[in-house]
Amino acid sequence: MANKQQRELVGKILQEEEAPVTEVPDFYANSVRVSTGIYDITLNFGVITPVGEGQAEQRPVCTLRMSPQHAKMLTLILRDALKSYEREFGCTLPIPLERQKDFPEGL
Repeated sequence: MANKQQRELVGKILQEEEAPVTEVPDFYANSVRVSTGIYDITLNFGVITPVGEGQAEQRPVCTLRMSPQHAKMLTLILRDALKSYEREFGCTLPIPLERQKDFPEGL
């Protein structure tokens, strides 16, 4: 019974000239904390702003959770996007010295 109702609902949506538009929130973050569990990876995005000499404050912006498999694919997608960015703009984005060993062939 539920399958019939779902099919009818999908059919009704597809027949409409304009599907309902849902606004997607837009975020900016300049920091991320990553935590892992056996079934998921959590990315806690935030914005760090200076509040005084040598001091900064981090404000949480959003949390994104995904499977480890999805996170691994996202890693590959981001790597390809960054390679494309560097090629298009003729630059090499810097990697902190202590992390360069993780990229022996570059990004």
